[in-house]
Amino acid sequence: MSYGLVLTNAGAVEIETAYRADTTVEIVQVALGDGGGTALPDTPPELAQVMQLAGQFGSEAFSGAETAEGMISGRVVIPCATYPGKTLREIGLVSASGTLIAYGIYPETYIPDEGAAVLKEITITMVLELTHAESVSIQVDPYIAIITQETGDARYLQRQKNLADMSDLAEALKNLGLELVGNWQAVQANGGKHSSGNHHIYMDWGEDGKLHITVDATDVGELFTTQNLPTAAQTGAYPMTGGYLNEEVSATVISNLKDGSAGQALYAPMWRSCLKNRGGDMDFADGASACFRLVEVVSNYAYAEILIDGFGVVRSFEFRNDGSIRAPGALYAGEAFIATDANIYGSVWGGYLNQWVLAQINALNVALNNQISASISNNNDQWVLANFQLKNTANLGGGWEKDSATGRIRQWGFLNAGATTGFFQVNFPITFPNACANVQVTVVNGGGSKFADNYGTAGNVTQSGFTCGQDTGGSYWEAIGW
Repeated sequence: MSYGLVLTNAGAVEIETAYRADTTVEIVQVALGDGGGTALPDTPPELAQVMQLAGQFGSEAFSGAETAEGMISGRVVIPCATYPGKTLREIGLVSASGTLIAYGIYPETYIPDEGAAVLKEITITMVLELTHAESVSIQVDPYIAIITQETGDARYLQRQKNLADMSDLAEALKNLGLELVGNWQAVQANGGKHSSGNHHIYMDWGEDGKLHITVDATDVGELFTTQNLPTAAQTGAYPMTGGYLNEEVSATVISNLKDGSAGQALYAPMWRSCLKNRGGDMDFADGASACFRLVEVVSNYAYAEILIDGFGVVRSFEFRNDGSIRAPGALYAGEAFIATDANIYGSVWGGYLNQWVLAQINALNVALNNQISASISNNNDQWVLANFQLKNTANLGGGWEKDSATGRIRQWGFLNAGATTGFFQVNFPITFPNACANVQVTVVNGGGSKFADNYGTAGNVTQSGFTCGQDTGGSYWEAIGW
């Protein structure tokens, strides 16, 4: 049986590939095994064919490594406490890709458990000759180090000795800035040293029954505790009972995170002033209240809201972002006000505006009626004609209408001569007083020999009628004059 590491065939392929690609194979751990109860390979060719350990029971990181021309070496520490009762028979070097780079048979070594008389810590140094050693690196765990018991005792403090093994306790306290601290004396009547070393600090009850601190002979103030709470003035806070804020002060109250869907109202924190045990109490406690808050109706609008609670009702006043003001009752300006029905009351109107407007209309009607009556009594129609328009007249069923303001007259009708074609006299429903300005004729349908071109005609137009030439089927006509 030969002992030592042999480069595996798989390892040789991975290293050759890395060499050609100008990369590096990183060996990250040492695999540990007990052979799994099987016969282990013996000759180098057999060792080179191994792909994995026969009975792996653990792995450890490297505590040290070296790379030189044609070789690599690494060191691993196997703590017995990690693998109690195991027997080490085989080891392997494993790359970051999981490939078994090298494999070797290790002399059978028993790892005792903690109850054994002898405890072991196995340190193994492994050396592997390689053609392309520059293409291989060993990853070392910086937290694993090999140190002797003697070196460790000289370098580190032992926990069970509770700092008794320090060589210079005074120097250590000085380095920690604790050489002037006397915590035990600080609570005694004679006090303890100040950090400068030149003063003594005393802590005792004062004549006011409160705990005080004294430096030498100077009382520097009382101590605040849960039994002796500071006042707002002593901490620079605004007192709960009220007071004056500093000039140019500003305050902002931001709510917690709120979200909602379109149309949903979101409410900011509320500022409130109230009179205790007064008013109606409604949805607020402690009686009459005046409250202020911001309300946002998601994706619609926002407004500042003032709520007044008292005497059994709660009223809301809205100052919206569009500049409008919404109130549940009348808006007053002195003695004048705008009522909820949009009426206006004020001294300039002598009461309500709607009453003033009605009075003005009534007065105008009386004046007009008086003027019209006087004009009729005096046969003075010129004033009436100058101030009023005559009523339009018409006989829609009779085929005429008259604009009394302009004198324009429009007349219309239908001529049905049956199957006969020729010229026919049409008389207007009423005679134009002055002239007939225009006559339009529209045929209903064509046919016949005389008017085969399907036209209707108008001729011999007078104030009272015209001659209509038409085809069979009839014609519509319209005349305009004055």
